[in-house]
Amino acid sequence: MERTQLFKPGVQLAPLPEPVPQPVVQQQPADVGLAEPEPKRDFRWLIVAIIAVLVIAAVVVVVVLKMGAQPPPEAVNPPTTTTNPQDPLGADTVSPPTNLVCTLNAGKSAANCTWTNPDPQPGDSFKWGVTNGNDTSLHSVGDAAATNVPVPNGQPTVCITVITVRAGHGSDPVQGCAS
Repeated sequence: MERTQLFKPGVQLAPLPEPVPQPVVQQQPADVGLAEPEPKRDFRWLIVAIIAVLVIAAVVVVVVLKMGAQPPPEAVNPPTTTTNPQDPLGADTVSPPTNLVCTLNAGKSAANCTWTNPDPQPGDSFKWGVTNGNDTSLHSVGDAAATNVPVPNGQPTVCITVITVRAGHGSDPVQGCAS
């Protein structure tokens, strides 16, 4: 079919070409099926943040451990004076009694004991106690003797232990028995 258009009366224009049919493409709605892919998330910042937190935690742990590992400052000790340069502890050693002798009385119910102080000093005293009976008390005496020490019931003899006491320090004990 030929189309003609007239713009002016009596003038005829050349015919227009026939329109070319275009293929019909149906467009699908945007929300059905084909969605735009989501942008890729960048995990690099997350990894960097985790590493930074771990490094900070490690530094804190190292600092805390270093502070706890330091030895405490040494206490200032006053100088010690020794009266006996042979004694490493700075105190006089007390000599134990010597020559401890105990003898039973005639009825064998008590004993008399004597001993010697090998290094007598002013203020020296002695402590003694029965070692083979039920009486565990210590007796203090100023002399080097213990008299009328009772023989424990059922025992054939009596044994005592004696120490020398000087300025609050005691000697090694010495033991003797009446026979």
